Amino acid sequence: MQQSTSSGLNTADMVALLSDSLSVDTSQASGGLGSLFNLVKNNVSSEQFSQLSQALPGVDSLIDQMPDISKLTSSGGVSSLLDKASQYSDSLKAVNDVKKQFEALGLSPDMISNFISTTQQYLNTEQGKEARSIFSQGINKLIG
Repeated sequence: MQQSTSSGLNTADMVALLSDSLSVDTSQASGGLGSLFNLVKNNVSSEQFSQLSQALPGVDSLIDQMPDISKLTSSGGVSSLLDKASQYSDSLKAVNDVKKQFEALGLSPDMISNFISTTQQYLNTEQGKEARSIFSQGINKLIG
């Protein structure tokens, strides 16, 4: 991961903030952020994601740390209903994938909103304003 930029924003500080404020380990923080940034990458233009990557170096390495859920199967109940519904809706599929990635990291799906708000707080600076806007736009499928 790249450490510091002229803007002062970096993924190492973001991971440390998440670890400290949410009481998760570094690999959980990195993997959870990777899941969220992958969702953003899939929901904004490549130009916007490139701007985000320039403002926040190391985003691509976070995406590489998200868990591979391609071989996971549902345990039944609501999870299997969500799996079925996500076959017909890109929005539900995105939500379901992030939920499964968090579970694979040993995190409760309830933590997703905590990750989002903490990330938005980290980016809530003059230097992070553009990155925060792109991040928020990209996670809209999760929050509304």
